[in-house]
Amino acid sequence: MGSATAENWSPWGNHNYGPFGGNNAFGPFGAGTNFGPFDGGNNGHPFNRFGPMNGNNMGPFNGGHNWQNQSFNPMQAAQFAANSAQQAASNTVATAETAESPKMTADLFMQMIQVTEVDEGITGPEVDESIMSMATNESILHVAMFPLSEQIKNVTGKPYRHLSIHNICDAATAGKIADIDDRYAVILPCRIAVVEGKDGKIRMISMNPDVMHAMKLPEDALGPAMDVAEKMNAIIEGAKEGSF
Repeated sequence: MGSATAENWSPWGNHNYGPFGGNNAFGPFGAGTNFGPFDGGNNGHPFNRFGPMNGNNMGPFNGGHNWQNQSFNPMQAAQFAANSAQQAASNTVATAETAESPKMTADLFMQMIQVTEVDEGITGPEVDESIMSMATNESILHVAMFPLSEQIKNVTGKPYRHLSIHNICDAATAGKIADIDDRYAVILPCRIAVVEGKDGKIRMISMNPDVMHAMKLPEDALGPAMDVAEKMNAIIEGAKEGSF
């Protein structure tokens, strides 16, 4: 083993690998080295060209470079992203609202029904009897009659103006309509309401046959449905005159 003071592997010598040497390549306290953390102008220490606080390209607190007061400012980028997300969400909601079906209104509902006034002198119970008789004449099933005014009287203990609901159905046609869309079942069977208005007049209220066309039924269902609609109109026309 030699005793030289400036050999290549001496830990304090001025050689390439001395940790405290000067002008070496890897000395942590050396000057002008590549990796010294406290040297000047080298590549690896925190205050050099990649240091976080110097005036180079990557320092977040530097002046006038890529990451400070420029188009790549991270805070500006985050704000832009947040604003873009909010705008996208607003556009999605607006599109969804636009795509929704039109909301039901009183005018739209009134277009779905038709009102037929009964001739003067004919009472509500007489209209009820006439509807049941006319259904038989038209060869269509009168399923039931619900005397709603009687039920209201039983519940409240007070008399109520005439109000009855007649259910009339052609089972084969009802099945075809339900097979198209289960939701169509809500209009089945066909109904006629006999109502004594607050003005004392008797009226029949039923579904407007045009609803059948609005439902866009296929021909094999539309034809039978319109046949039922014609029978319903015949029943109503006869009942408004008190026919049997």
